[in-house]
Amino acid sequence: AWAAKTKTFDEIYLCTSDKDMAQLVNHSVFILNTHKDNLILDSKGVEENYGVPPEKIIDLLAITGDSSDNIPGLPGFGPKTAISLLQQFHSLDYILNHPEEVPGKKKQETILQEADKALISKVLVTIDTEVEIPIEPAFFHI
Repeated sequence: AWAAKTKTFDEIYLCTSDKDMAQLVNHSVFILNTHKDNLILDSKGVEENYGVPPEKIIDLLAITGDSSDNIPGLPGFGPKTAISLLQQFHSLDYILNHPEEVPGKKKQETILQEADKALISKVLVTIDTEVEIPIEPAFFHI
């Protein structure tokens, strides 16, 4: 539904500094960060800023967590580790299903013991794009 709705517009700019919104960036959706001199991020910009493309932002946040949003993530996994793992293994699901392939015994143990936190975190960071939003212009007039 989100993709269909975005086809109504040539370009959509999400004015935010919230990295969660980077998961929505695509060929017609951009982030306009008003807190960083109106920096505009396209898919390439998301990858340059966060280390992964938009389609992997959910997995990145599920691994690292986000204290400002009370997202637990995997304890001890920071952005550098998460980015490296996603570049190597491509997805959180693969990492959770193949912990023995992750370098470091401690990291492997954490993945095994805390997989449920990562899965809950993935649900929590995923933006629900199925919420009904009125499309009639009159709805938005004061």
